[in-house]
Amino acid sequence: STSGATDNGGSIIKPTFVVGAGRWLAIDAYTINVRQFGAKGNGSTDGTTAIQAAINAAYGKTLYIPSGQYYLNTVTNSALLSIAGRIKIVADFGAALVYGSAATNTIDVIRVDPQTIADEGIEIDGLWIYEKTGSPARDVIRIRLDATHGLKKLRLTNCLFRSKNGYAVSCFNSTYLNTN
Repeated sequence: STSGATDNGGSIIKPTFVVGAGRWLAIDAYTINVRQFGAKGNGSTDGTTAIQAAINAAYGKTLYIPSGQYYLNTVTNSALLSIAGRIKIVADFGAALVYGSAATNTIDVIRVDPQTIADEGIEIDGLWIYEKTGSPARDVIRIRLDATHGLKKLRLTNCLFRSKNGYAVSCFNSTYLNTN
């Protein structure tokens, strides 16, 4: 009743009738489910915006992806999804991000853009990412490094990433690979 947290559409909800303090808060503050944010997992409804909102709410936490095919087909800043901080992504068996024709040979499925050096780390377990309609995404995961932003840990387990034109995982600007 005293919370004034910003509504994120999934784990923090401000009822429309509330003026001032008062929010619905998710009970499990350490696990964010993509379905809380409206991702359907039916293989046809574009879930890009919902999954990006879930990622944004899950920094420093675990993002949970239940089984289903989550269709991605909306591009923002040369990628379908962006990760900017520390996150652990855990997917059920049968969970997949399938990308559509918006992912051309200049678009990445997931762009990793670290914002600090202090706590970057990405863990992904059990997630499959592949094209739905033969679209040629540039890279499935593209990590962008520079002189002040690094990635301390990247752990991929039980994953399948597929791209026709690019790489499953690539490091853009690898000059800084050992620096950061």
